[in-house]
Amino acid sequence: MAKQYNIRWTDNDTKQLSKAVRNYNAKVKRLEAKIGDTPGVVVPEKVTMKEMRNLIGTRRDLQRELKSLQSFTQRGSEELVRADTEDNIFLTKWQKQDLLKREKVINKARAERRELLESQELIHKGEGLGYTKGAVGMGKTDALMLRPTNAFTPKMRKYEINEKMKHYRNESQSTYWNKRDKIMIDNYIKALKDNFNYRDVKDVIDKINSMPIESAVEIIRSDPQEFNTAYPPDDEEYELYLKHLKEMWGLAYQERKERRKRTNSGKKKSSKKKSKKRK
Repeated sequence: MAKQYNIRWTDNDTKQLSKAVRNYNAKVKRLEAKIGDTPGVVVPEKVTMKEMRNLIGTRRDLQRELKSLQSFTQRGSEELVRADTEDNIFLTKWQKQDLLKREKVINKARAERRELLESQELIHKGEGLGYTKGAVGMGKTDALMLRPTNAFTPKMRKYEINEKMKHYRNESQSTYWNKRDKIMIDNYIKALKDNFNYRDVKDVIDKINSMPIESAVEIIRSDPQEFNTAYPPDDEEYELYLKHLKEMWGLAYQERKERRKRTNSGKKKSSKKKSKKRK
């Protein structure tokens, strides 16, 4: 995938987006007054400046969203057309076109990400195993998230139209997968803190935090055990998991005969002090 750079907002960018949001919402309001609660008709939902600012991550995304909002204000965009569903659902011409355009953008990004993940060689103890993620299977979660999407499905209901528009607007952003990777890294670090003595994994966490997100994700994805490494099943296997974890991140492992248990000793001390006070 091509490298995407975070947008640096200028006053002109803010003015353009603010004007586009204002004009878009004004037309939505006029359309709501005209159509009202007509059965089977879906009117676009309003957007806020804050929502759009938080959504847009790159200049390319800004241009796409400006074009999308501005196209709704053009004459004829409010024309009602039938949705490609079994139910008799109608939406604006703009909604249908916008969904179909974003469907292509999203499916292209999903295919690129799937190809990237499938091509990653699995690694054990710092050495390649000779086969890739694609050869052994993606895993249910990735397979579901990366399968092609359809803007419309036969059983789609009226309320799902605008829900799909919100999701498509979000996933069509250039930074969508990067944000998901950041969440994955945050969850991984939290799992390490929850399941290991912090002293034992501090060097792992420090290394993860010092790396680019995509590099850390690649290491996690290339591990055959993947997230299981972050969840030692019991104290007996703690050392085995810790050793694997260190090797996985290219760090030195030192076996200790009596390693501190995975309990917060600070809590124990505080509880003892409280019991003394009670006496």
